[in-house]
Amino acid sequence: AERQLLQSILQHPSLFSGADLDLVDPAGMAAPAHRVVLEAVRGVGPLAQGETLAGWHGRVNDAAPLTVHPLVAELSVDPLPVRHDTATGLPPASYTESLLRRVREVAVSRRINDAMATMRRLAVDPEADQEQLRTLSRQLQEWERERAALREEVG
Repeated sequence: AERQLLQSILQHPSLFSGADLDLVDPAGMAAPAHRVVLEAVRGVGPLAQGETLAGWHGRVNDAAPLTVHPLVAELSVDPLPVRHDTATGLPPASYTESLLRRVREVAVSRRINDAMATMRRLAVDPEADQEQLRTLSRQLQEWERERAALREEVG
C-alpha cells in the first residue's frame, strides 16, 4: 500500500493536501527508500497553485538524496492498479483515501506490535521500571484507539 500511496502522490499530487501528507509518518514506512521519498515529498509540500507537475517533481528530486531519484522517477510513471475516471484522468478519491488509511493503519499496528514486545520483555524483568511499563501501557491504549478509529473510517 505504501508504494501505491507514493505512486498516487507523485502522479496526482493535487489530490493530496498538506494535511494529508502530514498524517503519514515517514517512520511508519516499512521500506527505507519509501521513507526517504515521503520525507522529500513532505519537505516540499503539496503541489502549489499554478505549478506544473514537472516543476513539482523537480522540487521533490532536489529535496531527495540522489540515491532515490530513480525510485521517484519510477513511482511517477508506474501505472496504478485502479481504473481512472475517463473524464478527469484521476483515480477515484475512495482509492487514494483508502491508501492513506491503510498506510497509517499499518504504521500504527507496527508500533503496537513493537510496544507489546517491549512490554513482554519488561514484564519478565524483575528490575524493570514500573513507570516505564505504565507509560508504555497508556501509549499502547492510545495507539489501539487510533487503529480502531482508522478501521471505523472504512466501515
